[in-house]
Amino acid sequence: MELAKKTYIEAYKKFGKSNASILIPKGRQEERFKLLTQFFKKENFSVLDFGCGFGDLRSFLQKNHSNFEYLGVDIIKEFIEENKKISKNEFLLIKEVTDIPKKKFDYICISGTFNVLYYDSLEKHEAKVYEILKYLFENHLNDDGILSVDFMHDEVDYIQEKAYHINIPKMYNFIVDNLSKRLVINKHIFCYEVTFNIFKNTTKNRVNLYSDYKNILK
Repeated sequence: MELAKKTYIEAYKKFGKSNASILIPKGRQEERFKLLTQFFKKENFSVLDFGCGFGDLRSFLQKNHSNFEYLGVDIIKEFIEENKKISKNEFLLIKEVTDIPKKKFDYICISGTFNVLYYDSLEKHEAKVYEILKYLFENHLNDDGILSVDFMHDEVDYIQEKAYHINIPKMYNFIVDNLSKRLVINKHIFCYEVTFNIFKNTTKNRVNLYSDYKNILK
């Protein structure tokens, strides 16, 4: 992940603690967070913020929710050091996804974390994204939990250099084959981004309409 670390550290040295350092256009974070957290309970939940940046999700949750447990993790030491000035116990520096303490959460949020290439090879980056998603889903999400992640996608006129733009059907196939067949896809806010809300419980509140239809015909 050294390529991404270098990109973020250079931005931090130039811009300090700002949205520019986490490569997020000003004024768009809240709309992203609304999509990522649209299925959150109002209170009494736990959330893992993977690739937390400056902990903006934590601030968003504080304004809209109560009585929640938060853990933000990131590979950028400078970001975590900034965050610990505000809260020492809610942020953790990691080198790999396997460094996260063995704990499960009600929700996992991943906002913009995969947009900057980790390696020069797009294929290697994508394989790492799949590996991380699968690991988090299996090891850190409660049985009734939701993993929410956003991406830039390739249905655009311009592909950013050293950026990861997913192919939506390909990502969908990965999710249903490896994580869950119960998900919500949302791309109505930003024309160049897509959000996936992936539910771990694949049976809750689901009606087998096909079986019902067959019974009606009997």
